[in-house]
Amino acid sequence: MVDKLFSLNLQVNIKHLLVFYKYLPGMGKFRSNCPLSRTLDIIGDKWTLLVLRDIVAFQKTTFKEMSRMPEGIATNILSDRLSKLLEEGFITKTQSDTNKLVSHCMPTGKAIDLIPTVMLMREWSEKYLFEKGESPTPIGNPPQ
Repeated sequence: MVDKLFSLNLQVNIKHLLVFYKYLPGMGKFRSNCPLSRTLDIIGDKWTLLVLRDIVAFQKTTFKEMSRMPEGIATNILSDRLSKLLEEGFITKTQSDTNKLVSHCMPTGKAIDLIPTVMLMREWSEKYLFEKGESPTPIGNPPQ
C-alpha cells in the first residue's frame, strides 16, 4: 500500500513538474528550434488567432465584444487567451476612462506584423475550404 501511494505521489509530482517545465529558468518555453513550431507554441491553438482577428480586423476592444464572436468562445478560454496575448506582447490593455470595470485591448506591432500571414491563411482557406457560391466573412465586417 505504501509503495502504491509513493508511486502515485511520484507520478503526480512528475506531472506537475512537466506542466511547469517550460517556466523553469534556463529551460526555455519552446519545444524546439523550428520557427514554425515556436510560432505554433504561441498562437497555434484553436482560439488565439480568432481573438486577434476580432481585435485587429473587427476593432473589438472589450471582453464583452469579443465574447460575442460567432464561433462561440467560452469566457474562461477568452480570458486565458487575452492573458496569453498580453503576456506575449501581442496586445496592450488599458482601463476605460468611463467605466473602471472595463478594459480595452489594442494590438501591438507584434500583432500587426501577423496580418500578412493571416491574410495568406485566409486566401488558402477561400481556395480550398469553401464550396462554390459560399462567401467568406468580409474583412472588417464582423458577422452578426
